[in-house]
Amino acid sequence: MVRKIFTGILLALSSILLAFSVIGIAAIWIYNEPLTREATDVLVEIDLELTQAQATLQSSAKELERALRIVDATEQALENVPDDVLVAILVGRMRGKLERQGFDMDRILPEIETGASKDSKAYLRRA
Repeated sequence: MVRKIFTGILLALSSILLAFSVIGIAAIWIYNEPLTREATDVLVEIDLELTQAQATLQSSAKELERALRIVDATEQALENVPDDVLVAILVGRMRGKLERQGFDMDRILPEIETGASKDSKAYLRRA
């Protein structure tokens, strides 16, 4: 008899604990579902932004390579230009700037050229 009572109490207690376990599992599943959905949405958004950042970086790398090719081509072109042409371009730019500031270049330029030729002759004598 005691055995039947003990078995009944144990069976009832086990049933109650099983019911609490099932209720707990359901409550956790109901509570975690919105959190899981929200976390998944955030991770998808992060993935999209990282994909966009990667595409931007790749585009920037291509643009930098293109700019480097342009700079290299410009350097090669400048290496092939004779020094006389570069000097003429610089003198033309200087002349334009000085004329805009009101200097009489027809009077100053021969003095500059004379001074430059004297300086270059002195330099050649030392070398």
